[in-house]
Amino acid sequence: MNAASVLREARARGIQLSVRGDRLHVKAPIGALDPSLRSALSEHKPAILRLLAGPQIAHDGGPIEQCVVCGCPTWWQSTAGIWRCDHCDPRTDTIVRVFVVAGGEWGRH
Repeated sequence: MNAASVLREARARGIQLSVRGDRLHVKAPIGALDPSLRSALSEHKPAILRLLAGPQIAHDGGPIEQCVVCGCPTWWQSTAGIWRCDHCDPRTDTIVRVFVVAGGEWGRH
């Protein structure tokens, strides 16, 4: 398993992962987080934190890639200036900008 597959597995089980500073915050339904997934999250934590940190940014300040976890082409930027995947991290903050890459097509990862 790699970091992206661990994130996909967590999402498939209804587990929400987010970054808070240098910590990985996990919100899971009862029974969704078994010992093997917990171990995989711990093992791949640094890479997961990098994936959840957002996309590569172009010189104009907009994302240049689809989400590496789910393939979503749509990003939103919070008032804190952080780009978030619209699918992985649904809009919960005041939105500054929305950006769609790759003509809006979903990628496959």
